[in-house]
Amino acid sequence: YTNLKPYEEVIKNLGIEYEMFDWLPEEEYFDLISKMKVNLAAFWCGEYFNYQVVETALLGTESVVSKNAEYYPINYSKVQNLDNTVEIAEKIKMVLKHQFVNIRLVMIHKCEIWNAEVIRVRQFLNSFTKI
Repeated sequence: YTNLKPYEEVIKNLGIEYEMFDWLPEEEYFDLISKMKVNLAAFWCGEYFNYQVVETALLGTESVVSKNAEYYPINYSKVQNLDNTVEIAEKIKMVLKHQFVNIRLVMIHKCEIWNAEVIRVRQFLNSFTKI
């Protein structure tokens, strides 16, 4: 989901077909993202964590992300220069060509690690509240 309104004229002039989605019920959302071939989730803002990247990975779909997405395990799909549309297009082509088949298993393992870390941090913080 993104706001393409400011770019609508440019997109139309380029002849790109797209479909706008408003907020979707959970079932429709997961149905939609389960059909994607690649998820483009590269942001300038250096977002620390992107749930859609994890969700699509758990459904078996790779993402193209920014170089700062340290949580994402596949380095060949990380965009170094987000102003370079050619690089972004090349990363999308690379993901479509390679289709890392174990992305789901790798992301499940990462989620287990993150969950263990969250539990450890919560226990650590709880030890302070008891004092």
